[in-house]
Amino acid sequence: MNQHSRTSRILVVGAHWEGSNVTSMASGLREIGAEVHTLDTDFGVPRHPHLEERVARRLTARRRTRTLETRLVETSERLQPDLTLIYKCEWLSPDALHAVRAAARGLLVHFWPDIPFYGSPSPFLEGIGEFDLLLTPKSFHIERLLALSGPDVVFLPYAADPLVHRRVEVRPGDRERYGSTIGFVGTWRDYREREIESIARHGVVIYGGYWVDECRSARLRPVVHGPVYGLEMSRVFASSTLALNLLTRYGEVSDRHTSRSFEAPACGSPTLMPRTDEHATFFAEDEVVFYANTASLDATIEAALGDRDALARIGHRGAERVCSQHLYRHRMAALLDYVGLARAPGTAWPSLASTRR
Repeated sequence: MNQHSRTSRILVVGAHWEGSNVTSMASGLREIGAEVHTLDTDFGVPRHPHLEERVARRLTARRRTRTLETRLVETSERLQPDLTLIYKCEWLSPDALHAVRAAARGLLVHFWPDIPFYGSPSPFLEGIGEFDLLLTPKSFHIERLLALSGPDVVFLPYAADPLVHRRVEVRPGDRERYGSTIGFVGTWRDYREREIESIARHGVVIYGGYWVDECRSARLRPVVHGPVYGLEMSRVFASSTLALNLLTRYGEVSDRHTSRSFEAPACGSPTLMPRTDEHATFFAEDEVVFYANTASLDATIEAALGDRDALARIGHRGAERVCSQHLYRHRMAALLDYVGLARAPGTAWPSLASTRR
C-alpha cells in the first residue's frame, strides 16, 4: 500500500445497479485494495414511471428522504469511513450532511454529474459547505462551482467498468436483435433525433429513454427501443459496426465527453465521437473515429465504412487505451492519491489538481 499501511475504508452512497456509475466506482475502489461499503439509495435503474407511480413518489418523497438520511447517518457512525463518496444525492439536507460529518471521522466527497441546479434553491446548494471536495466530470461546471462559497472542486472524467463494459461474444441472433451499422445508446433529445436522422441511410439502431414516446422521425421510429444497461448495452455496441457517441447540450454549453466516450471503446467497438479538447486528450487519432461537426458526420461515416480492416484496428486500439488509462480503478486511484488515502499499487489517471487553491 502507498502513503499509509492501513486499508482505506470507503462508504459509497448512491443508486446501485449493474452498470451505474456509482456501482462502477465502488468496483474500482475494491480493485485498488480499499475496504468498500455501499449504501443503496434504492432508486433502481432509471426509467420513466407511470403517472400513478410519479404521484405516489411525490407524496412519499420527504418520508423516503428522511429514512435514507437516517440510514446514512447511522451507517457513517457505525463504519467510521475514511472517505464517504456520495454520488448525485442532491436531495440530502444540510442537517443530514452535518450529522454525517459529526458521526464519521473521514472526508465527505460529492461526485456531481448533472447540470440543473444553477440559480435554483436546493438542498445541494444549501449544504455544499459540508463537503470537503466536489468532483465533476463536466469541466464547464467548474467556474460556476467555484463561484459558490464551498469546498475545492476537481475535474474527474467518467470511465469504464471492466466488469460490464468489455468485449462480449456476439451470440447467434445478437446482430439481428441488437445491432446495425451504427449503434447508439442514450436518452432522447430533439437535437439527437435530428443528428441521427441525417445518417439514417447507413443503417442505425437506437436504445434509450424516451425514444419510444418522443421520436417523431418516420425513418427512425422503426429502429428505436427502450433503454439498455449493463452487459446488454455492451451487446448493442458489439453487434454494431460503429458505436455512436453524441454529446448532451445544455443551453449555451455542451458536454466535452460523456460516459459513452469510454464505455463504447471498452467493448472493442470502433467509436464515432465529436472531436473535442477532452476527447483529443483521452484518445489518439487511430483509437477512435473523430468527426468535426454534425455537417461532416455523414462523410466521416462513409469514409470509415470504406475500410473495415482499419475499423477493426481502431476498435482494438481504443479498447487498449481504455484498459490502460480509463477504467474506474484509474479514477479512484487518482482520487485516493489526491486526498492522501492508502491504496494498492497501480496506475492513477489523471493526476488530479485543485482548482480553488
